[in-house]
Amino acid sequence: MEDKKQAKEKNTNKPLPSFRTFTVDDKTYMMTFNRKTAKELEDSGVLGRDIGGSSITVITTMFFYSLRAKHPRIKPEESDALLKNIAKKDELYKELFRMYGDVADATIGEPEEDDPNAINWE
Repeated sequence: MEDKKQAKEKNTNKPLPSFRTFTVDDKTYMMTFNRKTAKELEDSGVLGRDIGGSSITVITTMFFYSLRAKHPRIKPEESDALLKNIAKKDELYKELFRMYGDVADATIGEPEEDDPNAINWE
């Protein structure tokens, strides 16, 4: 059985999820996704909607779950109040999707070409 240190060393070459921060009234908030908040976002059903445009429901839900990764006690009302004052929402929308995608890449990314454990399929 591996100890935690050995398991951690095996995972060091996986990319870490990206994040963004902003500060409001001397409190720093971090937006990111982890496996738990990505799953919660998926379970919310919002990603099954039309995501080509900047749907209010999609961006508010994604913003909320991106904050929950590092601020698990945040309430939707607080998240909505923060989002209301965020500048460049069209760029934020794209960034939230990119950060969400980073979790998938970190979780199920491609093995290295020379990885002896890589499984090839046809």
